[in-house]
Amino acid sequence: MTTEPGQWIEELFPPAFGLTLNDILESKPPGDGEEENHDKTNVFEKVAKCQVSPLDVSAIKNVYQRVWLVTVLQEEQGRLKAREAAEKERAELHSAEVKGQDSCIWSAEELRVLREVFNAAKKQNVQLRAELQVTNEELAELRTANKTQSKMVHATSKNLSKAKKSNDRQRLLIENLKSQLDEANGRIRLLEGEVTRLHKEHSQNMAEMHDLRTYANKEHLEKAKLEIDTSALHADLEQEMLLREENLKSAHAHDLEYMQNLVDELTRELEKEKSDHQRTRKGLEHLRNHFSSLPMSGEGAPPGAVLQSQLKKWTI
Repeated sequence: MTTEPGQWIEELFPPAFGLTLNDILESKPPGDGEEENHDKTNVFEKVAKCQVSPLDVSAIKNVYQRVWLVTVLQEEQGRLKAREAAEKERAELHSAEVKGQDSCIWSAEELRVLREVFNAAKKQNVQLRAELQVTNEELAELRTANKTQSKMVHATSKNLSKAKKSNDRQRLLIENLKSQLDEANGRIRLLEGEVTRLHKEHSQNMAEMHDLRTYANKEHLEKAKLEIDTSALHADLEQEMLLREENLKSAHAHDLEYMQNLVDELTRELEKEKSDHQRTRKGLEHLRNHFSSLPMSGEGAPPGAVLQSQLKKWTI
């Protein structure tokens, strides 16, 4: 099985897009500039159609290397096409040399192209190594900065933990203060209601006090009037009492005189009664003595005679 020229490139760099080596090495007539540019444009359009993430650095480098290789190969292919006419005439003169070259794996021109590609790849490798060194230095700086930032993040985490604990305490304090505030607001509302009630009571008391003052003033006026009336009545009463006293004294003196006269008269009558009684008693005594000689009972006494026991009824 024979290997086509440039087959190792396809094996070494497998394409990541829909582009084959035949598309790259497709021969065109020399001097056809428009078609060559058109083909180059088609190649880049095919590369552009490849879906590569803008954040994947390795994929971007791979695409960049492949595009660069395609560009170099196209440029060399153009040079080969330009020299193809001149080499064709010399190929007839050096048929023996060409036959010897055909027996080899690669032709001299292909070897030259490969050398140029190798040199360009070597330069590109040096450039990439320099970029890699710069990238490593930047990576070291980034690692140092990362360590510093890690320390800062660690310190910040500690501060954040402390801040969280402080925030938790503050949150508990705020919740406690909110609870106290709610209780205080409840007490304030109760006190406001109590103040409103007391204000109403105060207003009512003030109105009642005003009414009482008005009533007191009225009573004071009435009292003053009553005092005046009482003074006048007292004066009239005193006058009337004096008059009644005089009348009573006069009536008492008259009654006393009448009673005295009555007593005198009764005394005289009593004296008279006593005198009459004395005389009656003396007469009865004489009668008792007179009848003492009479029998004590009714036996042997003449009819109609007075008994001694009957005389006791007449004795006083």
